[in-house]
Amino acid sequence: MKDELLRIPPPPIKYDKKRLAIARRARDGKNYYLQLEDAVRMILLGAAGSGKTYSLRGIGDRVNETGSSVVYLLDVKDEFKSSRKEVQNKFKKFLLFNEYPRPTKVITFRPTFFKSVNPELKKHNYWFSIDIAELTEADFGDLFRVSKMSETHKVMCHKIYQDLQTFLENGGEFENDTFETLINDLDKEMFTEKFKKGLRLKFSWFITSGFYNKKYSRNLISYIRDSGVVPAFNFEDFDSLSKDFGSCETFLSIITRSLLKARRREQIPPVWIIADESSSFLADDMDNTFKTQVLESVDRDRRYGVNWVIVAQVLSKIPLAIVDQARYILVPAISDTETIRQCLKSVGQIGTIQDSVNRAQRIKTQLMRVKHSWLILDRVEGTREIIVPLAPLSEHMESNL
Repeated sequence: MKDELLRIPPPPIKYDKKRLAIARRARDGKNYYLQLEDAVRMILLGAAGSGKTYSLRGIGDRVNETGSSVVYLLDVKDEFKSSRKEVQNKFKKFLLFNEYPRPTKVITFRPTFFKSVNPELKKHNYWFSIDIAELTEADFGDLFRVSKMSETHKVMCHKIYQDLQTFLENGGEFENDTFETLINDLDKEMFTEKFKKGLRLKFSWFITSGFYNKKYSRNLISYIRDSGVVPAFNFEDFDSLSKDFGSCETFLSIITRSLLKARRREQIPPVWIIADESSSFLADDMDNTFKTQVLESVDRDRRYGVNWVIVAQVLSKIPLAIVDQARYILVPAISDTETIRQCLKSVGQIGTIQDSVNRAQRIKTQLMRVKHSWLILDRVEGTREIIVPLAPLSEHMESNL
């Protein structure tokens, strides 16, 4: 009887909504917990080979088990589709004692404008197009780079956007050539055919870009609310898209607005938005609606249970307004001493310049002694720990560890 009892596996872990184990402390092997009483703002720094995806997946899988919704807003290497399977046997020793591998209900969506880069859809990817009715005038301005147009064309773009809204409000069904129709309908006495032709050229990209495709217009919120899906938006090769149009930031703006609106109305559970390569859209020298929404949400949406994980290669590429709001900063062992020093400074954990350099050098030495280690800084508690992230619950693409 005793032997039979010993063979019964322990009950599975219950994931606490107030604190969440994400790693083990290097100094004593005990669990390191994120505090979840308040909505989390986290910065994770990581270049290729740092273990960034492994760490993100481990956090995302466990957050999902607490009942929160998770969105991988920028999956720049199409990595998270592997979460559809449970973690490999070789990683199971890095789980908690009573933790069991399990797949996550990830669905990878590929924005339709990437058809201009590669029309072939990868396995386990699904085309996704936004609802054109969600396009605000600010989004419209980003999409067509209106700020770079002449004053006359700026005025005309404002009119075309207003005409579009009237068209939709009156029950019109948007097609890819609708903008051309709206231009053709401009007053013939006020605008010459030559002027209209020039305006058409500025909008011709929209027809060929695939930015809008009615066939693939999907309701993101119903996927999350009704099916418990974890969406991952595949932005692989985003840097090869034309910079003459703002397809990426406009898409991100519309998706983010949809998530924030749904959460504020409690239509979806508390949400964790994980944004990889965020500096490509949030850097200080950028001005777009997506960035505006992120900055406002990081500042104001704690009470709505909106959590942000901002991922970048270097701290200096993240707006100071976000850095100052971040409770946690995670730094991989491969980071240089100056990066560690900057992170310590950002959370107020250094004194003089020489003291900060010496402290950063000591931490770097400690990190290099522990395999797969990270430094995590907690602004609120004023603490720092060297940790080893727990393995994901779902399959990890080993080539990216």
